[in-house]
Amino acid sequence: MKSRNSLLILLTCIGFSLQAQHSKYPMERPTRDTPAPIEGKYDIYPDQLKQVVKGIGVEIYSDQLNNNSDGMNMKQKGMLHDITPAERTRLYKEMLTGFRYARLAGGLYLRGMDAEKKQLRGRWPTQMAELQEMVAGSGIEGVSFEYFSPLPYWKANQKLTGRDGSDNVLRCFGKDFKNDPIYKGDTTRFLNDFADAVVKDIQFLKSNGLPVSFFGLQNEPMSDTRYSSCVYKNLPVDKYGMAYVAVAKKIREIDPRIRIIGDSQGLRLIKPVVANSATRDLVDYMVMHHGGVDSKQVQPIKSYHGKALFQNEYSYSGGGMASSARCINTVQHIMNWFQRREAPSWFWLHALMPYDMKMSSGRALGLYRPAYDTDDTKYPAGLKPGHWEWNPHNWHALGSVIKHMPWDSQVVTVKEHKVDEDLRILAYRKPNGKLVVMLSNRSFDKHRFILNTRTDGVFKGYRYTPDEAGADFMGVEIGTLKGKAISPEVPDMAWEFWEEQ
Repeated sequence: MKSRNSLLILLTCIGFSLQAQHSKYPMERPTRDTPAPIEGKYDIYPDQLKQVVKGIGVEIYSDQLNNNSDGMNMKQKGMLHDITPAERTRLYKEMLTGFRYARLAGGLYLRGMDAEKKQLRGRWPTQMAELQEMVAGSGIEGVSFEYFSPLPYWKANQKLTGRDGSDNVLRCFGKDFKNDPIYKGDTTRFLNDFADAVVKDIQFLKSNGLPVSFFGLQNEPMSDTRYSSCVYKNLPVDKYGMAYVAVAKKIREIDPRIRIIGDSQGLRLIKPVVANSATRDLVDYMVMHHGGVDSKQVQPIKSYHGKALFQNEYSYSGGGMASSARCINTVQHIMNWFQRREAPSWFWLHALMPYDMKMSSGRALGLYRPAYDTDDTKYPAGLKPGHWEWNPHNWHALGSVIKHMPWDSQVVTVKEHKVDEDLRILAYRKPNGKLVVMLSNRSFDKHRFILNTRTDGVFKGYRYTPDEAGADFMGVEIGTLKGKAISPEVPDMAWEFWEEQ
């Protein structure tokens, strides 16, 4: 793993001032008006079971955009295509093993299409084989397939992109649909054909060895962008629901195991669907994007209209860089979504991104040098063409949870005697029944967590910091504590897992 200095080389290399690290949070952790308590009491109730955390997801940057996501005229290249076979194998084994879901952005990072521009295809001959190899090699259960844009045939502007004044909406909601040469204003017929096309795209993925775990109709349906998008914000509020219901019904018929997710920005558009008893069961989960926010914003919301809610796109955007403060903020964001919001999953934005891309530091778990790039001046010594390295301040946050929270762990109830947003706790049982207590501290001082575990066992501790994750990223072993009451002292800017043996 590269050192902290390697990451700083990256930030300088892509033209950012290191001074940016000292701008307002979340670049740096929030200040405190009063000192944090030296110790605090926390009651854990292992028999009061809450939600099952199915597992964590990560998005796959399988096709590349322009440097600022302001266009899509890049040549055929992406994170799997541009690294060597040996480095792909290392990626699957060292990073992706443990993730349950891989998010695939239809029409964006997977944007090849057939001659009529109706159906998804690989954009180069080996793209689908590369994705299939990734799923098989990592043990990922399945993909979360979500359109960033339907293919051009299904759009009023006949293209993937927007933010240029064009009619960037689904074809049946276009301004001149009544004069459409094929559909002649027949919305019902169009939505039936569109739903059939979605089903064919899902079947295409499955036929290429990509099981589909989740499906989403539209990423950020309120957003009009220069990259792939399709907008619903200026339409009557029921239009998104019309399209959603038409598609969801067909998906239920062909594979009821696929979990269908609704909205992803604001949750306003999905409301008519979940509020209607006739269509409510077509929504399995609600999703939203919560990228880069302070973890204290994650306050208790168990569900939305009775549907479990999780966030499926977290990173630091806007040119932001990975940092120690952001690392522990990510840790606490995950903890709060699981403990407070009772979320069944949580997704990070990208696994690998190009080393020299402006957005990569804040968005990627690892950074790669494309195999075709022979300009050594752009990269640190030792990073060879076609190889990748860790982006530790992002990876340590995600990797620690991946290593210590197996799929289908179940959160248990915790009572904090005094809530402090810089001192967080998450407690859960592994599938084998063993209790784990995760603790984190960004309070500017050490803190002793006095834990009433109600479990008379031996707990082994593993400590992480933004710059240290121990051998195989399992954390640094810090000994054992025994009994129903244990009191680990966690240093500032650290987080720990105490695992029942």
